[in-house]
Formats: sequence, structure tokens, C-alpha cells
Amino acid sequence: MRENKKKVKSYAEKMKIPFPTLLDTNAAVSIRYNVKGVPAHFLIDKQGFLLGRAVGARNWQSKPIQELMRKLIDKK
Repeated sequence: MRENKKKVKSYAEKMKIPFPTLLDTNAAVSIRYNVKGVPAHFLIDKQGFLLGRAVGARNWQSKPIQELMRKLIDKK
């Protein structure tokens, strides 16, 4: 999938996404993680292990999502 860097940056800023975003310009990540929809979000630890995934828009500022992400991160 061809992604436009400016559009992705604008979306991330608009949605106040508090973590880095990835441009999958050659679809390698989409293939590896079997992405079927966009946006797709993956929580990956420093060793490259998938801790969680979500497909579709999310409110990353919501308390329940932040608590879930913290649990996934702390679990590792």
C-alpha cells in the first residue's frame, strides 16, 4: 500500500497519537502481520515481539486504552 508521509503525519497529529508511526511503503509489515484493514496498530516490544494489535480507529488518549497498553507493556 502506498502511504503518503504528509497524510500519515497529519492524521497522527489530528488523532494525538502519542507514539511513533510507521510508513509501510513496501507492504513488508502488512504482509508479516497479516494486516487486512487500516489503520492498523501494533504494540511491539524492543525485541520485536507483538504484544497487541488493533485494527480501526482508536482514541489513544482514552483512559481504558492507556491502561490496557500499560498492562501489555508491564507484562513483558
